[in-house]
Amino acid sequence: MYLYKILIVDDEEEVRSSIMRKMQWEQLGYQLVGDAENGEDALEKVRVLEPDLVLTDIKMPYMDGLTLTKYIKEERNSTEIVIFSGFDDFEYAQKAIKLGVIEYILKPVNVVELTEILKKLKLKMDERIAEKRNIQALRLDYQRMLPVLKEHFLGDLVQGRLNHIAILEGFNRFNLCVKDGPSWIVATTHIELPMIEQNEQRLNLHDEVDLIPLSVEQIICEKLMGDFQFETFGTATGTCILCAIHTKQEMERFMNKLNQVCLECKKILELNVTIGLGKAYTKQELIKDSYDEAKSAIGYRATIGSGMVIYISDVEVIHVGVLRFDEQSEGKLIHAIKFGEREEIIEVIESLMHKMKAAKVHTSQHQVYVMAIIHSMMEMAQKYELDTNQIWGKEDYFKVMGRLLTIQSMQNFIINSALSIHENLHKERYDTMKQLIVEAKKYITEHFTNPDLSVEMVCEHLHISQAYFSTLFKKETGQTYISYLTELRLNKAIELLNKTEDKTYIIANKVGYTEPNYFSYVFKKNFGIAPSRYQRRANSNRG
Repeated sequence: MYLYKILIVDDEEEVRSSIMRKMQWEQLGYQLVGDAENGEDALEKVRVLEPDLVLTDIKMPYMDGLTLTKYIKEERNSTEIVIFSGFDDFEYAQKAIKLGVIEYILKPVNVVELTEILKKLKLKMDERIAEKRNIQALRLDYQRMLPVLKEHFLGDLVQGRLNHIAILEGFNRFNLCVKDGPSWIVATTHIELPMIEQNEQRLNLHDEVDLIPLSVEQIICEKLMGDFQFETFGTATGTCILCAIHTKQEMERFMNKLNQVCLECKKILELNVTIGLGKAYTKQELIKDSYDEAKSAIGYRATIGSGMVIYISDVEVIHVGVLRFDEQSEGKLIHAIKFGEREEIIEVIESLMHKMKAAKVHTSQHQVYVMAIIHSMMEMAQKYELDTNQIWGKEDYFKVMGRLLTIQSMQNFIINSALSIHENLHKERYDTMKQLIVEAKKYITEHFTNPDLSVEMVCEHLHISQAYFSTLFKKETGQTYISYLTELRLNKAIELLNKTEDKTYIIANKVGYTEPNYFSYVFKKNFGIAPSRYQRRANSNRG
């Protein structure tokens, strides 16, 4: 049982001794820790002994009881004060109450009266401690739940379940580091577990499936920490990153860091991690759109490649965003056609047709149902500007529908149409990427003589990000941008050295090198001979 500590203060030693001797302290729930003969002595002992209760006289030399009370309450507000005095003065009592004195007793101190007061005070202090303990328990529970509550809030945020006021309240309540961002962007991860052949060595981590997302999140935090204002949290689709973006340059740095995350996951965890990245929005309510776009971007990994960052603005053929339908079944179909494999598309359509069979309705209702499915696919084809003749042929749509008299014929028609749209979409995306590279090469060829030509200039001309351009350029040409530009400049230099008598420093300037010495270094590194010597040999051959 906890004993409350008591300090007795009185300038009369006989009074102190009498109180100390006559009271049954431990039975009352107290421990007498000391006494003092004046206020100054008492204040020092309060600081050392930290009593729960001080019994003090008012009238004392050096420092009276009221002044002592004032100092104690300033330093230790939890310490209770009981004042006793020989002065039956209402003014003293008023001052004592204002200072927070809990009881005021007239001398001489009666043992019975003091006993009752101490019993009453113990009950009050017990209640106060119990109350504080309850509050502390609640606070501890709240602190333990805070990460869960925060994760739940962020999940609701990206799912679009919160209004503007709820978003602001959540940003402040959880003190999110992204709350002051002028714009926000969402990225989400997709982890591919490696296919391990039998007897092939594998990481222990690959057997601990639940730990893999945590390992990826740890790498994300290590790469972004200190450079960005961001929050990470888990969703059904994977680890999400909500980042505050302030400038275009910061956006580029963010994408570069995410690409480093993908590389690090491949190197350290031996995992293919693809990161989908939505667009940045200046309104908090549109964070959900960035999340939807990030998920949609992940779906392009079959076309672009996995294990990298896929930015939605780089890969969407059109700019109207992801196609949405109210019906969940239609949404699954559209998603499968856009991103799924052949087997997934067939599986979704078979599920739709099974639903139709199970309904056991009139054939006319079957046709209405199928027309709704085909209409959805037609809208999709039109929005992506696909050639519908390649999908459905030139035959009249209603004639085709007239031949779909059985459920099997309806299913076959829908599957063939969906697969055709799927193939055309992928072809168009691939053609778009090829066209981008053609445009890039053309721009580089037209501007290679500019010594300041950079990948930033090329990307600005093409309106795509540097990270996406670098990946795409290497994939399509087999070269990095720098090696391609260097090869182009050197081949042009060879032409000029063979055909003209220009000095090498002039030729260097004509092909985009402002430093003749650096031109000579690059030329010799690639061809094994200095440009001046090459020119002399070329002139000799012509002569």
